Amino acid sequence: MAYSSTRPQPRTILYAAHSEAMARDGAAALKRVLSEVARGTDVEPTVHPVGSVEDLDELSSQADCVVFSESSAGGDTADTAAHADLLEVVNWCESTPLVVYTDESYASATARSADEIDGYVRRNTADSLVHLADEIVKEYHADVLEASTDESNSLEELSGGSRSGSERGRQSRPSGPPSASEQPATSRTTTLLQAAARIADCRDRDILFEQLIDEVVDVLGFEHCWLATVNFGDLVPRTSSPAVPVEALGETPVRSPFGEAFRSGEPTHIDLAGHDVLGGGTDRSLYSIPVGDVGVLQVVVDADAATEDSSAESDLEMLESLCGYTATILERNWTELGLINDRDRIKRQRDRLSAKQNLFADACKRLENERDRLQTVFDRFPDPTVRYEVEDGTARIRGVNDSFTEAFGDEESVVGEGLAEYTVPDGLAERTAALDEALRSGKQQLLVHRRETVEGTRDFVLTVVPLQTTDAEAEDEDENDGERTKAGLLVYDDVTERKRRELEHAAATKRLDAVTELADDELEPQLTVARSYLELAEKTGKEEHFRTMEEAHEEAKVALDELLDTVGKAGDELEPVAVSDVARHAWTTVDTDGARLVTESDLILEGDRKRLRELFESVLETAIDVDSAESETGTDPVTITVGATDDGFYVVGDRPTTDSPDGPQGAPTPGRLNGTDGSGLQLDRVEEIATDHGWDIGVAEDDDGTAFAFRGVDAVDLS
Repeated sequence: MAYSSTRPQPRTILYAAHSEAMARDGAAALKRVLSEVARGTDVEPTVHPVGSVEDLDELSSQADCVVFSESSAGGDTADTAAHADLLEVVNWCESTPLVVYTDESYASATARSADEIDGYVRRNTADSLVHLADEIVKEYHADVLEASTDESNSLEELSGGSRSGSERGRQSRPSGPPSASEQPATSRTTTLLQAAARIADCRDRDILFEQLIDEVVDVLGFEHCWLATVNFGDLVPRTSSPAVPVEALGETPVRSPFGEAFRSGEPTHIDLAGHDVLGGGTDRSLYSIPVGDVGVLQVVVDADAATEDSSAESDLEMLESLCGYTATILERNWTELGLINDRDRIKRQRDRLSAKQNLFADACKRLENERDRLQTVFDRFPDPTVRYEVEDGTARIRGVNDSFTEAFGDEESVVGEGLAEYTVPDGLAERTAALDEALRSGKQQLLVHRRETVEGTRDFVLTVVPLQTTDAEAEDEDENDGERTKAGLLVYDDVTERKRRELEHAAATKRLDAVTELADDELEPQLTVARSYLELAEKTGKEEHFRTMEEAHEEAKVALDELLDTVGKAGDELEPVAVSDVARHAWTTVDTDGARLVTESDLILEGDRKRLRELFESVLETAIDVDSAESETGTDPVTITVGATDDGFYVVGDRPTTDSPDGPQGAPTPGRLNGTDGSGLQLDRVEEIATDHGWDIGVAEDDDGTAFAFRGVDAVDLS
């Protein structure tokens, strides 16, 4: 099993192998063992798998140790390949400690003989991972000691500066182990390196200060020493050796002679004669050595030792080296603490971001569920519905539901088209503009519309339902404040049957009114006359009374026939029809050739809707063909206008010319339809339908265009 160690623990280890799987499994196993070894310390080692040995070229310099898992694939070829890999690994690791972890029965020649390999552990043995962990810690510890030696070059220079105890004049020290300066050069250097390693193990500031004092006492043999740190312009004692009474120490200003070393950053020697330090005296002096920018180490030495140049210089250099290394460790600890704080801060930020990410993910999930639910409602909505979005001022189709496809036979290929242009047939510019404005208005609106379906022509009420709106911007000179739609729905409500029932009800009401009027005005008076003369004839017997009574019966018979004719219309195909509706309906079946239709009438008449549609198809097609063929420009579109007169309606084709005023033609001028019967336009069918409805038709053609007028038309009032 692994045991915890007081040696410096490596923090970052790279575990390299010939495959990602081998590197990942080996790193995980080594991490568990290293965690046991590092138990009881504040070091948490990390082991990173490296599945490609080429990556070590960049990563090895960032690690404390590299483990290369060498394995055999069989045969001399495998040994040669492994030999080449190991040479490259050795070259890439450079100064980073390298431990080779190999099979018990296999080890390349390089692994057995290369001097650059720091450690070698066989894999297939009991507790091989424990041995590997111990080897890593050992090699890392050796590397730390070597680094400490490089950072303390001055200590190396002391290797030739040993002197005998009599030369140092330290006979007055209590008996005990010899100080570093009294030991042989090699032993003293090793002792100082070990002291540096112990200082390097200190992560706490106070413990580090205490360790420095212990090393000065135990290694260098100076019993009277203390360390003072700067606090608001004063040097305040922080820790001292056992031989220094705490009550004998006090705060001293940085500006005093005892702060000279801190101010200058260089060691100083102070004669304690005349200074009340540890009782003063003429046989003592003080070494003051700066410890970075934190404080100073104060060491009291015998005056005779301080006056011996070689001894004093050696002691001062040794103290300066330890203090310099202590300052380095302080800086390292501060840096590590900062990194730990940064790591913890980043971890907290990561946790907060992760929590926000989870919140956003949950919100997105809820939005997705809501979107799916709304999409399901949209798809299953019983009425044909279009979903649209407004882009650059134009409402474009973004989706249609199943009912829309069933009603109009249009697949989702219509997605992306302009909704107003798709919905309204070509030429009905006014209705297109009205629908487009309603789609962008930001308010729920209702519009009446008729269009072709798979079951024929149907009447619809279009409901514009805004789903997303935004503030409107000022347009032109008029500032139209309010909301504009960014997205919405257009719902088709089929009102064909309801409209038919309404028209049938209106027609039946009109006929009933006519029957009542005939009965009151024509039939009832004649019956009254007949009854009166019947009574006279019974009394007088005169023949003239019988003739009068017979005439009254004849008049009553005529009125009764009219009444029967009125009642009989209930079986005909006559119904109230809006001229503008039947004109627009006919327009959808005509080849408009780019022409425009303008309706300026809300006239409602009674007629056969199917035959009226046939009448308008013929009239519109004729007006477009004639006026387009005789247009002076040849490119400008013809405008067809449908309007009402006092006794009927008209259809006018406005022929574009180079000098004609803009705008559609108005109602035909008096006399314009005289002297022509339209025979040249082959309108026999139009005349037949008009005659069957009891209307007169007039046709005229001049430089302005072609005009059709229908007179003798009775308007229907449905109010």
